[in-house]
Amino acid sequence: MVLVSAGFAYTTKADVIIQRLIAGNTPPEMDEVIVSLIEDGPQVDEVTLTEKVDTDLYIYGSYTDQNGCHDAKRVDVVVHRADVGADCLANPLNCYRVSADVFTACSAVNDTTGEFEAEVPLQSFANPTDAGSDNEDTYWVARATIVDQDDATDSADSDDFEVNSLAALGVTANLDFGSLQLGEISEPKVIYMANYGNRSVVPYCVAESNFTCSGGEVGVIEATQLRMNSKAQVDKYLTPIQGDRINNITSITSPNALTSDSDIDLTPEENEELWGLGLAMETDVTQSYYNSIPPGDDPDESILPVYFTLKVPPSGVEGACSTIMRVTAVAQ
Repeated sequence: MVLVSAGFAYTTKADVIIQRLIAGNTPPEMDEVIVSLIEDGPQVDEVTLTEKVDTDLYIYGSYTDQNGCHDAKRVDVVVHRADVGADCLANPLNCYRVSADVFTACSAVNDTTGEFEAEVPLQSFANPTDAGSDNEDTYWVARATIVDQDDATDSADSDDFEVNSLAALGVTANLDFGSLQLGEISEPKVIYMANYGNRSVVPYCVAESNFTCSGGEVGVIEATQLRMNSKAQVDKYLTPIQGDRINNITSITSPNALTSDSDIDLTPEENEELWGLGLAMETDVTQSYYNSIPPGDDPDESILPVYFTLKVPPSGVEGACSTIMRVTAVAQ
């Protein structure tokens, strides 16, 4: 008679507990931490962000536990600006926290090493650390902490990396002055500019061309007849309700934004005064607005109202007149 036997190795929570009772708990060791832009990819040196889109970072690595790799309970990961420290509170500007409790490369009963991976969505307004930014003297880093069943821990840091500056603007699409008479100066019309990057920006405007008109008589309105007005110049003419609607919107497409012809009702003299104070637009020179727009922890909250007034010539134009304004965000 031939006796045939087969053995099957498997691991349960009971196996882990027995190992720990026999040998005593040995704290785990975090061996390696890598930050990459792709799963299992190379360590990243710099991260380039995209406006209004999260950039996924993959933090992965390996650990050792002499009680068996199954003794691991979780890995806590913090991706942070180095100067705020790994104990930082979660903040989309400079501190991201996640945990991983799924481990790989840990199958046999006697395995003592395992691997982990966590994904961190870095938002487009995360603090830059590259040259010229306010935080150029520091950098970003990831810390991973392995926690075992007895809550013993060990931590390790990744190599450091930079988050690059992103200068980006969102601008409401149209500026509509409605119907104007020859020689008339419009009431101020507002558009909104939102900072979608991670640096303070100054919007620079340039007219693509003079206003071209079509109608019974084709004409041209010089771009310099369009004036940009600052918030401070317009605020004194607004009622408290109008001021709240303009200055407290939560999105550049907010229904509270002022858009209709009757939103700001000024006298002709007040319109002329504003137009005279405004910055004339040019077709060959980019004009700087008066204020920079700071970044924020929500792009739609970093919003600046920008006003324009238009003076129609006393003669020579008729019909529908239009031009295109180009707006460029310049990082500060």
